[in-house]
Amino acid sequence: MKVENKILSVLKWIFAVCFGATLLFFIIGEIVLPDESGPRAMLADTGTVNCQVFESEWERLMPNGSRYPVEVPGKYDAYSGEGVSLVTVLPDELEDQTWLCFQGAWQDMEFYVDGVLRERYSTKDTRPFGKNSAIAFVFVELSREDAGKNLKVITNSESHYSGTMNTVYMGDKFGIWITFLDWYGPSLLWEISMLIFAVIGILLCAFLGVCYRRTFDLVYLSSAIFFAGVWLISETEFRQLIFPNVSVVTALTFISLMLLPVTVVFYINGIQEKRYQKLHLIALVCGILNALISIFLQVTNQRDFLETLTGSHIVIVISAITVVVSIVTDCVKGYIKRYSLVAFGLLVAVVGAFAEVFSYYGEEYVTDGEVFCVTLIFLLITASVKTIQDIIKGEKEKQRALVANEAKTKFLANMSHEIRTPINTILGMNEMILRENRDELVQEYAANIHNSGSMLLTLINDVLDFSRIEAGEVEIHEEVYQVDELLKEIVQGTKARADKKKLAIITDIDETLPCALQGDEFRIRQVIINLLSNAIKYTKEGSVTLAVKGEWGEKETFSLIVSVKDTGIGIKKEDIGKLFDSFTRFEEDKNRTIEGTGLGLSITKSLVELMHGDIMVESVYGEGSEFVVRLPQVVINKEVIGSLKAEYEKKARQVSLHKPTFVAPDARILVVDDNEMNLAVIKGLLKNTSMQLHMVMSGLECLALCRETNYDMILMDHMMPDPDGIETLHMLRAEEDNPNRDTKVIVLTANALAGSRETYLKEGFDDYLSKPVDATKLERVIRENLPAEKVVVLQDNDEETKVTDVQSVEPVSDADDTNAMINQSVGLTYCGGDMEMYCDILQTYVRQEEKYRVKMPQYYEEGDWKNYAILAHALKSTSLGIGAKQLSETAKRLELAAKNGETISAAENDELQQLYEAVLEEAKNIISIYSVENEPVLAQTLLSAEECFKAYEQLILYIRSYEMSEAVECVDKIKNRTSDTKALERIKKYIEDYDYENAEEALLKLM
Repeated sequence: MKVENKILSVLKWIFAVCFGATLLFFIIGEIVLPDESGPRAMLADTGTVNCQVFESEWERLMPNGSRYPVEVPGKYDAYSGEGVSLVTVLPDELEDQTWLCFQGAWQDMEFYVDGVLRERYSTKDTRPFGKNSAIAFVFVELSREDAGKNLKVITNSESHYSGTMNTVYMGDKFGIWITFLDWYGPSLLWEISMLIFAVIGILLCAFLGVCYRRTFDLVYLSSAIFFAGVWLISETEFRQLIFPNVSVVTALTFISLMLLPVTVVFYINGIQEKRYQKLHLIALVCGILNALISIFLQVTNQRDFLETLTGSHIVIVISAITVVVSIVTDCVKGYIKRYSLVAFGLLVAVVGAFAEVFSYYGEEYVTDGEVFCVTLIFLLITASVKTIQDIIKGEKEKQRALVANEAKTKFLANMSHEIRTPINTILGMNEMILRENRDELVQEYAANIHNSGSMLLTLINDVLDFSRIEAGEVEIHEEVYQVDELLKEIVQGTKARADKKKLAIITDIDETLPCALQGDEFRIRQVIINLLSNAIKYTKEGSVTLAVKGEWGEKETFSLIVSVKDTGIGIKKEDIGKLFDSFTRFEEDKNRTIEGTGLGLSITKSLVELMHGDIMVESVYGEGSEFVVRLPQVVINKEVIGSLKAEYEKKARQVSLHKPTFVAPDARILVVDDNEMNLAVIKGLLKNTSMQLHMVMSGLECLALCRETNYDMILMDHMMPDPDGIETLHMLRAEEDNPNRDTKVIVLTANALAGSRETYLKEGFDDYLSKPVDATKLERVIRENLPAEKVVVLQDNDEETKVTDVQSVEPVSDADDTNAMINQSVGLTYCGGDMEMYCDILQTYVRQEEKYRVKMPQYYEEGDWKNYAILAHALKSTSLGIGAKQLSETAKRLELAAKNGETISAAENDELQQLYEAVLEEAKNIISIYSVENEPVLAQTLLSAEECFKAYEQLILYIRSYEMSEAVECVDKIKNRTSDTKALERIKKYIEDYDYENAEEALLKLM
């Protein structure tokens, strides 16, 4: 198929050259070459219109002097190059300025009156090439004195037309032309109309091509009509009135006829989507060769176009046959429905072509091409209708594609949120392990989790990035970054995968690299990691080498050059050209065990090009490959990075011993997120900053608290049930009396596609944090946005920054019990192994039982699948967070069913409720056992005055928000660690009696 396409491409280029050369020849020839029409074509306005057929008795004068009568018009036996003499007697009466009009037929002509040469016609001295004179009307002027004299006409041609004489007309010149106009004028108008239609069609196709950025097959059919129009106009009786050089325009006749069938075959090959390209190539090769050979023979004066006309007719027949065969085949295969109207037009055109050819070789040539051209016009109309239909269909498909792409984008956005949320939990909890655990083995495990989790996030982003690149939504954000930090993180992140395959990671980092550059650090990291991951995947043994160097150019320009070389399987030469295609993987049978989507290199190339860089590859099959990326960067600090080899382990230790950079005990932060796990992560990551953290799970709760309490900052999740984070922000800003109307709000989002910084800032957020939340970035953003007077910056030697050990508690029951509904070990992983935190989460889970016991069955009975899906989504996440995997999977299945409009049976809903009841009971049991076992330990430490005040402050918020269960739980937590036990019991009684006013008054007295 590739060979056929190349042949087709070559033929199109040859055709285009022939087309252009023909137009150039015509324009230059008519301007530069001598005028062959001359005075013979001038109109003499005599004031009369007189024209009649010259009827006379004609005789042929033979070379030996003998004569015999002949009919005019007629054709007489004569060999090529033989002169034929015809004689007659002029009328007895003639008027001055009487003209005889003869139509030559590829002949030189001489006219004698009583042996005196009166007129001679020949284009041998003015034609550009060829052996015969062009067809033209030759006028011979007579006067009164010529009456009754002998007239001799001598014709001579190098073709079989030597002995041909056409009808002779007599009258005044003006009258003869007016008579011709009366006879042939309608045909001329028709031919000019054809030419206009063709030019409009070609220009329209050019315009549509620019608009839709593709070639329309209609351009070939319009070209066919153009050639047909040129063919007929160049043969018209008026050509010597229109065109100065008749020889040039006559040559145009034959060239147009040669190229005409080629354009039709190009057209049908296109609309048949190249199904029969081999068959069509036969006709195209024949047509192009015939044109080239005929032109060559004409130019070299070996054969005139007239003598090679049979070849053009054969090409027309061959082309017509290929059209018929391909259409019939499509009828059999059922493809004809795609272009049935055009197929009918093509068959009509084929009939016209056959009629044209057969008429030419018949006894009398009667069609003059009009029949064929009429059929072509009909074909053009049908083809234009199809093109319009295709454009309309294409626009509809484009709209459907846009809708589908929008749906895909929304789906990827949702999936991004769903996938990245648990990754956020994993990386967040792991971050707390890295901070608080000093056991070297645990730190090593946690560091590997951190690296692998980051790699997993990168892989997920590959799919999301591909969609964004396709939609043209990826933007390059340049910022200053530290080269050594970037390279150390990349090597550390890929080392685990290489170690697993027992591959050596060799680094060759130029020590003279500038330490600080400006570029898109995130995308550069992505490019290098993609190349390293790809090298590791396809290398079974040996090593992967990362080499990084810099290159200075003119005017202080700088390029970062990254090379990734492996000793892997290599790439075949024929596959290198397809290496960066999307979803492309080579030798699938051989590499079927290697994971991957085939997007990595495609994304890499796109990102490199977006950063105005380039990527090259060299490979030896069976020995390995090397990818080299060159990226232009801006140098910010020319200080060199030095050696990095000794820094990798130090970097890992720095990650595991993270210390808070500030404390802000007077700062109040409100965290809004509908996911319990996310709240737990934020709480854990910020607990060493001493900030007052208030947690709520909906936009409405956020608004309620904001009306009562002034916060220094709000961290707001985006993807929440009604209202979502953006809607909540707009409602907050719209409340003029709200004390937090101007409070800084930072958006938290796990939506990779919808979460661009610019979009959220435009919506009114003050800053942006993406999930999974990076602890360092979280602290940095909070520190930058808090009032400066409330932030106490810590130094490395501050006592406040010492990391305390986490007192992990073993699960209170056997986590491996196959009958257990809750796997405590799984739940503890979300809490950094902290049993106290785990029980707090379990208590939060139990507090929500009304929502799932009452509202969820109610939504099911009412068929409110939207809210049913929201609760199922929440139950899925929270259940997985405590280790109830079976319940989480069931909730996930019903959530998807509700979202997709699928029927949920009563049995499925009952199964969910039964599983929930069992999990709820087990959660309560775990809380009870833990409370009994640890109550003495918890009670032995009383709260400080500051801690007690904070606890009372949290309690009053619950009371003012009318959250009874939360308030009661808060009282129970406080009363065993303060001396105000009796007062708190009284407050608890007020709360349980819904007497919030007295509860608040009593609490204020304690504060």
